[in-house]
Amino acid sequence: MAFVKAIVHGMVQGVGYRYVTRNTAQRLGVKGFVRNLDDGTVEVQAVGDLPVLQRLVEALERGPGYVARVDCEWAETGPDFMDFRIMF
Repeated sequence: MAFVKAIVHGMVQGVGYRYVTRNTAQRLGVKGFVRNLDDGTVEVQAVGDLPVLQRLVEALERGPGYVARVDCEWAETGPDFMDFRIMF
């Protein structure tokens, strides 16, 4: 299992970004969470097989909304999430 922590920059709050991300992650079978941060970015943490996480990051780059960039930190292991959810 691999782990990614992604910070998504751009106009990504108030456009359904977290809901689309959750649906995509659940469809891909990864576990983790997505949440808005106070600075206007969105944070995603996810664990799964590396190729699947790469597909998730590609989806993060597409949006919805306007995505300026996605900063990722990768690791070989991560937290033991039970599912993928939206954190508030």
